[in-house]
Amino acid sequence: MRHLRPVTAALAMSFVALLVGPPAGAADEPAPSSRIERVTVIGQRLGNLRNLLAGYTFRGTEGFVDGSAPEEKDNRTAFPWEIYYAPDGRLEAHFRRIGARKPHGLMEELEYQDFGTWMIDNGDLCQSIPRVASGSTVCFEMRRTSQTKIQMYYTRCGAMNRCYPGRLGPDGELFPGRVFTR
Repeated sequence: MRHLRPVTAALAMSFVALLVGPPAGAADEPAPSSRIERVTVIGQRLGNLRNLLAGYTFRGTEGFVDGSAPEEKDNRTAFPWEIYYAPDGRLEAHFRRIGARKPHGLMEELEYQDFGTWMIDNGDLCQSIPRVASGSTVCFEMRRTSQTKIQMYYTRCGAMNRCYPGRLGPDGELFPGRVFTR
C-alpha cells in the first residue's frame, strides 16, 4: 500500500502536465509546409476497385492449403496466377494448376488461358472464369500488404470446394497494361 501513493502522485502530476501544456515561452510550432506526402495504409481494405484494376494486370500466385498438414507448418501450395482486367468488364486469365489431360489420367501441372468477366459488387471484386469454380462467380475483398503487394480474401466462393469467406486467395502485384509473363 505504501508503494501505491508515490505511483498515484506521479500519475496525477503527469496528467496535470498534459492538461496544462508546454511551459510559457516554448517554441511555437513551425509554419505548415507546402510539401505533400503520399501515405499508403497497409492492411486496410482497398476502395475504388474499378479505378484500381481497370487496364491493369494482376500477377502473383493463387494457392490452397493442405488441410492434412500440421497447423504450425507453412502448408500453402501456390501456383502462378495472372489476370488482365479490361476496362469493359472482361478479363483474361493465365494460370497453372495440377490436373489431368484426360479423365483418370496422370496428374501434372497444366497451363491454362481463359477469358471471363469481372465487376465490383458491394465493394468486392467479383469474377467469373469458366475453368475456375466451374465458371461460377467468385468474389474477393482486396487488401494492400505493402507499397506494391495486394492480397485477395474470398468473400463468396461460388462452386469452389475447400473455400470459405476470409480465406486468402490470390496474392501479388498490379502492373499497368496487359502484361503477362508467359
